[in-house]
Amino acid sequence: MTATVLYNCQLYVDGFDYTGHSNSVEVSVETDDQDLTVFGTDGWKQRASGLKDCSAKADVFWQSAATDNVDAVDVELFGKLGVVQFPVTMTPSSTETDTAYMFRSASFAHSVLGDVGDLSMTNLELTSSDTQGLIRGKLAKAKGNISSAAAFGTGCQFSAAVSSTQFLYATFHVFAPGTTLTVVVESDDNSGFTTATTRATIGPITTRTGTWMTRVAGPIATDTWYRFRATTCTGTFSVGGAIAIQ
Repeated sequence: MTATVLYNCQLYVDGFDYTGHSNSVEVSVETDDQDLTVFGTDGWKQRASGLKDCSAKADVFWQSAATDNVDAVDVELFGKLGVVQFPVTMTPSSTETDTAYMFRSASFAHSVLGDVGDLSMTNLELTSSDTQGLIRGKLAKAKGNISSAAAFGTGCQFSAAVSSTQFLYATFHVFAPGTTLTVVVESDDNSGFTTATTRATIGPITTRTGTWMTRVAGPIATDTWYRFRATTCTGTFSVGGAIAIQ
């Protein structure tokens, strides 16, 4: 077993990057425990699996600003209160192709400030708001700038092609927009993407935002490699995103 020390987790929430504002991140998934015990079980309980749920939370250093700039945590938190269906991507590291967790989220509560003499903190609390639930995939693009129509990030290889009972998923986050950006998710049977096929299109995007790509139903035969590619890009965009098969 190789232990993992957390020192560079990534936390992308819609069009905001909490990575440099947080020092504790957690994602949880659970299934309701339903008791169906009846007489005649020799004293042992019987259980059934109920509804599934996932959530995430982070301890965030509170920050505000005189104007509503995009780096102000306080502005972002208040703007998300009561909002549903925005994408979240969480990773244990910033290394592309490493594990990423993604889900469509809602924000219903947060608390701010603290005790005298302490750093001002806030709690970011996110809950699942979509039947697709928690998806486990790979970080295809760590936060960074792109400014041309070309492939970006790192191609991700999965253990098998998308079967007839699976879907292709992707999250895509724009933290700072340029002018116009359109992105496709491509697949191929080789790491060089010499015969790449477009599987989905995201955009055009002109603002700071997050996108939960409309999932693509399988089967997608033979292809096990996936990547992002910009088909149009005017200006410089700060972006990040993940791809998954599930």
